[in-house]
Amino acid sequence: MSTERVRGVIFDATCTQDVADYLRARTGGGTSGYFAPSVEQVRAFELRLRPALERGRAEPETLLPMPADREQRADMRWGVRSALDEILAQYARYRRQYAGVVLASGAWRVLASSFPEARVGERDEFPDWTTRWLGDAVDDGGADYWRIQYDLVSGRFSAFDVNGSA
Repeated sequence: MSTERVRGVIFDATCTQDVADYLRARTGGGTSGYFAPSVEQVRAFELRLRPALERGRAEPETLLPMPADREQRADMRWGVRSALDEILAQYARYRRQYAGVVLASGAWRVLASSFPEARVGERDEFPDWTTRWLGDAVDDGGADYWRIQYDLVSGRFSAFDVNGSA
């Protein structure tokens, strides 16, 4: 169980166009609606997130689908483990944005976009983070920028995604 405090913002069901576009892209376009996750749903997400990431370090396929090709799978497993090592080492320094999407299949998911807190004495790169979805706003930055989905019924995490490093 994680007792670390996270600064986050819940985007409501009227999602800005950026959020709606992001959600459609991340779910393959198969959405039937959006919702604002409740505080209780976000708490459940946060309670289960760190243990899921720790499990994902040992078993990356619990967080995202792996390619069938053995070499590609080995490379992806290595990349996911490396990213998770970094994320878990810096876990308390992330801010999060939460948005809810209802998939065409009927599944209700919370999507979270995570990015670093501004460092003390440095300019905040994202002063508008509570009103502007940052899911795709940064192209690189490695494990400083990552996203994940949480299924509200099954309690499972999926679609883990981390930025590349330039």
